[in-house]
Amino acid sequence: MRDQFTRWRPTMPPIVLDEVDEYIAPSIISNKPYKFYNNIRHFMSFGMPYFDGSGAFGLTSFTDGTGRHIFQALGSYDWTGRTKPTLSLAYVNAEHGPVWSVVYNHNFSWSVREYDRSKSGLQETLDGVVFNMSVPYNFGESMSSSHAYGISLSMYNRQAVIGDSLDSETGEILQTPSFGFTELPEPESGREGILSLQYAWVNRRPESSFLYLPKQGFGVLARMDAGIKALKSDFDYQKITLDGFVNIPLGPTALFLRTKTLAMFGNPPSQDTLALTKDHSYYLPGAAASQPGGNIMFPETHNIRGWNNVRMGNKLVFGTVEYRIPLIPQLPINVLGFTAGSMTAAVFSDFGNAWTDSQPDWITTAGYEVKIALQAGSMPLLNFGIGKAQQISEWEDGKTPEFYARLALINPF
Repeated sequence: MRDQFTRWRPTMPPIVLDEVDEYIAPSIISNKPYKFYNNIRHFMSFGMPYFDGSGAFGLTSFTDGTGRHIFQALGSYDWTGRTKPTLSLAYVNAEHGPVWSVVYNHNFSWSVREYDRSKSGLQETLDGVVFNMSVPYNFGESMSSSHAYGISLSMYNRQAVIGDSLDSETGEILQTPSFGFTELPEPESGREGILSLQYAWVNRRPESSFLYLPKQGFGVLARMDAGIKALKSDFDYQKITLDGFVNIPLGPTALFLRTKTLAMFGNPPSQDTLALTKDHSYYLPGAAASQPGGNIMFPETHNIRGWNNVRMGNKLVFGTVEYRIPLIPQLPINVLGFTAGSMTAAVFSDFGNAWTDSQPDWITTAGYEVKIALQAGSMPLLNFGIGKAQQISEWEDGKTPEFYARLALINPF
């Protein structure tokens, strides 16, 4: 039996390769500069019909031999004609220092958010070309301290649609001209040419808890967006954003602080007017500070919990102080692989203001909240927040706080 375990020692392969002398230089068959366009190869393709058989979705990707040049095409087509076809063409270059890309979108890039309490919200289609460039940088002193520089040039046709009903067959928003814009201005459509510059510094160790209860890390983000008439833009404006957050560990709990300031100059689309609103944001877990642009964007709406009003201006400050407490690591609920994940509690105070000329009184609220994560396996998909809040003066007067339910913010980026 021992031979069965030791006979590998004298065993030889059926085909023996000749010995290679590493000191002999190999013969060069061809010596010429590498050209990526001479080495394009198919990488992957995927296609899938709609569930009802009315159309199909597909994508394909090609790359060169080094993987630094990527060509992609994505699209969908409904052969019943009920919905519009979509197309996205992209080229990514990672060979010459910064990673840069050029993307063309047709019915493939959207901006989605709540707006003026309408049932369907505001959906904007951004058809056109976007150029992005990003430069990640680390000074080498800390692996968790990363800087990112980004620039984006966007030229697209911006079509805003808002309604209070959906097409029962296609799911598309039905334009409702009679929708009453009671507190926010009616959205505008038109051509837009935007130059965006962005810098972000995030110092945060990679931990799974940062998706639901981060206890360390901080970040700073500065961004400038300029709508430029020379880029055939119908809107001429400049928007400056400064945002920062910090997570302070306090034993098993944590204190979260965030302040965001914005200033707007010129004439932006009416729906981009700076405002504290009643509309909730679509906050998603694991948000990252990345280069400007993206296929689906969820612009943040600045909603102060416990304050049910609207205030607009060309300057805005929005922030929160939140003390977070862990409750239950994971709830024993599992439906088709989706679980109710960690549950945390928080007591908080939100603050903010918006003004044009004279600054009105600041809005300050306080309340309490429970956050529950919807997970797929161990990865949070959505964080839901339910709680009650009201203004400080209303707490002092003994009034009943306002109940709310919304997607919860964990970290802004």
